[in-house]
Amino acid sequence: MANFVTVSLECRTEEVRAAFKEAFTNHREFVPKPNRVSGMPDLLVLELDEHNPTRTISEVRAIVHSAAKTEVVLTSKRTDPQIMLEVMRLGVKEFLPQPLQPKDVEEALVRFKTRFAAQNQNANLHLGAVVAVMGGKAGVGTSTVAENLAVALQQNSKANSQTVLVDLNLGTNDLTLYLDLATPQGWHDLSQDISRLDPAMLQGVLAKHSSGVHLLGPGGDGMDDTLAPGCVLYTIDLLRSMFDYVVVDCGARMTAPVEECLELVSQVSLVTNLSVPSVRHSKGIIERIQDRLGVGVPISLVVNRYRTRDAALLKQSEELLRMKAAWLVPNDYELVSGSLDQGTSFLQQSPRAEISQSYTKRAADFAKEWTQKKKGAYGVTSSDKSDSILGRIWTTMTNGVRVKAGLA
Repeated sequence: MANFVTVSLECRTEEVRAAFKEAFTNHREFVPKPNRVSGMPDLLVLELDEHNPTRTISEVRAIVHSAAKTEVVLTSKRTDPQIMLEVMRLGVKEFLPQPLQPKDVEEALVRFKTRFAAQNQNANLHLGAVVAVMGGKAGVGTSTVAENLAVALQQNSKANSQTVLVDLNLGTNDLTLYLDLATPQGWHDLSQDISRLDPAMLQGVLAKHSSGVHLLGPGGDGMDDTLAPGCVLYTIDLLRSMFDYVVVDCGARMTAPVEECLELVSQVSLVTNLSVPSVRHSKGIIERIQDRLGVGVPISLVVNRYRTRDAALLKQSEELLRMKAAWLVPNDYELVSGSLDQGTSFLQQSPRAEISQSYTKRAADFAKEWTQKKKGAYGVTSSDKSDSILGRIWTTMTNGVRVKAGLA
């Protein structure tokens, strides 16, 4: 999914505002920004002052000089050639004549997204990986795997990485307890108004563990699974621009926030053990993920608390799931439970233990795979003024002038 786009509508006509709002419903990456007080949006829709067009043109000129990254879309009932020439010279790529046609608005938004993606191509190459850790069933150790995988990625010296751990298993506060961190702020605060969300605000609600891992928790006790639509998408997208790795504890239920997270996922680590109920539930989770994202989504099967004597069960489970286990996590109940009681990671307590070494290797392997994949992950196409409705209208007008002058 593309990066999110903040957009402000500054139109006097209610019909114009309604037309754009309707068009935005087809593009979840557009995030409304009520005003410019907290900064300029990525896309600003202005309605030309028909009685004093010079005022609007002057405003556009000021925006172009002060906020070069903001793209302006103009709409008006007037399509005077002189006005259109002036706004073209200022760099306006989209001019939508009124009455607005839904097709024209939709095409203008698609073209803008193409240009926006091209401008952010280099930034996209540096986006971090999003690892969604899901449980085939409650009680298989999903939160423990997410916590310690995040620590292992943070400790990966070759990557020199920065990792954030995100708690989407809302209502449990397990990660807060496991890491012994106070998280008075979190999802609850972010969901109040996502249009205000920026790196500074997001950094302010994160808690930092002694391992170096940052934690985004629920932000209070008793929080349910209800978050504002788009909140998880926008937050995870921003986090992956700030961190090398975003590890998300998704719990064992396919909630609405989890489904939003999956839209940005680089890999799903599906945690199970070899009990019959867990394997059967895991099969259902795999099918739901593939229905949601397609069969090509990278799902990594993680068998937690594995013992060598379970080899026969492992083979049967892999056959049922039609998937080979990518990671067999050794069973070390004493070390794991002790680390949870102390509010730390067993990688910090006992880095040479077999289970710690397993996490360290997994993190190193994933970091290497991600580095190899991400450079070719983002492709964009270029666009110029001939691809905008303004360019087409201007071409039509100038061709008409050429015909009248005998130049065509």
